[in-house]
Amino acid sequence: MVILLLFVSQGAAADRGKKGNQQRPVIPAAEEMVLEKLVPTKMLSNVDVLRVMMRTDRSLFVPKDMRAFAFQDITLPIGSGQTISPPLIVAYMTEVLQPNPRDRVLEIGTGSGYQAAILSPLVKEVYTIEIIPSLGKRASETLRKLGYANVKVKIGDGYQGWSENAPFDKIIVTCSPENIPQPLIDQLAEGGMMLIPIGERYQQFFYRCVKENGELKKEQLIPAYFVPMTGEAEQQRQVQPDPANPTIIGGDFETALPDGAPEGWYYSRNVSVEKAEDAPLGESVLLFDNRAIELAQRTKDAQERVRVREQSPQVSYEDEGEDPPQEDGTEVFENDELTERQHFEELTTHVLQGFPVDGRRVKKLCISCSIQGIELRPFGNYQTISVGRVVFFDENREAIASQIVLAVRAGSSDWRVYEAPNVAVPRAAREGSLCLGILNGVGALRVDNVTLKKCDR
Repeated sequence: MVILLLFVSQGAAADRGKKGNQQRPVIPAAEEMVLEKLVPTKMLSNVDVLRVMMRTDRSLFVPKDMRAFAFQDITLPIGSGQTISPPLIVAYMTEVLQPNPRDRVLEIGTGSGYQAAILSPLVKEVYTIEIIPSLGKRASETLRKLGYANVKVKIGDGYQGWSENAPFDKIIVTCSPENIPQPLIDQLAEGGMMLIPIGERYQQFFYRCVKENGELKKEQLIPAYFVPMTGEAEQQRQVQPDPANPTIIGGDFETALPDGAPEGWYYSRNVSVEKAEDAPLGESVLLFDNRAIELAQRTKDAQERVRVREQSPQVSYEDEGEDPPQEDGTEVFENDELTERQHFEELTTHVLQGFPVDGRRVKKLCISCSIQGIELRPFGNYQTISVGRVVFFDENREAIASQIVLAVRAGSSDWRVYEAPNVAVPRAAREGSLCLGILNGVGALRVDNVTLKKCDR
């Protein structure tokens, strides 16, 4: 990660001041976002993609009232019930697509145009389709004003693709159908690659598909959470959500994905399913643990302390305005702000799962789980560790309420059942998201038997 961070930083510095569409200037806020939020996840390795992320002003692709949040790594509403994906997911999808300068790329789901803008300097041509006319027109105008001359926007149903410009070397889909539309398969060039999130409304996976002898070879990647592909794809959907009876799946953590993450959950960070003889339910539990990461950070900081002192052996603490060594020989050492923010991001440990909920029909939720804490320490002056958060979204997929629903005491504890029996659901809510993890501290957390349902009382 350090090598990548330095490479990106030095490359960004070298790129500053160059003009023209081929070499856009670095956007300081976007550069900070990449170095602070994206690099520490260790999910990304394509430096060209990260440099393009640094040069693309995400604030120009979101509504004006959302621009204050443009460089946070979060989903944002863009109108008409649609969203712009978090920067990490945009970077991940772009990297998985393996773009090269000869590619002709078809994008399904233009949205605000941000993904097309990221692809533009990396490929030959981008053809992008948006089913909602108001969004398509706005994105087309934004991309034109910003000089993305190799991006062509069409308003139509992405299920049908863009046959007159086929075949395409790459196809990227930024909305989720239940199954892969046949027209997209037909329009993918032989040997070409498609990246698409498919599955049920709240249970999706990214699939990387390569066309060989006219057939798709599919590789399942990480879980995903995208808005549904509308139009014909939605009409063909067999499994529909039930917002009158919200629930989650995989709360027993008996099934793990190949990387150890729990099935049914997405955006997993520093978690793993582990076998446990003392599991409250079944044979497995979910483990959140960021202790090794903190230890690695402390070790690295100590090594940096030594390096700095060896390079300046005669430094005077008084001249430098620093605190002298403590009685035990240790020194007061502070990282720069960026390093501290990166450390915090590296310590992130959580999983999420979306669920349908109609606030007109569901007044309260009951959430419960079994939790065991191990060496938990809160950040700052917190007295407890937040371990569960629920966020509610309205019909436009704008967050309208967020609340911590589960918290535990610092230290270690035996298994205990924690309940949040009266989580109020806003009347305007149409969707929700449950986040579990160590949300404001360091340590280990074992979780099992998570349930979420409509309260009967």
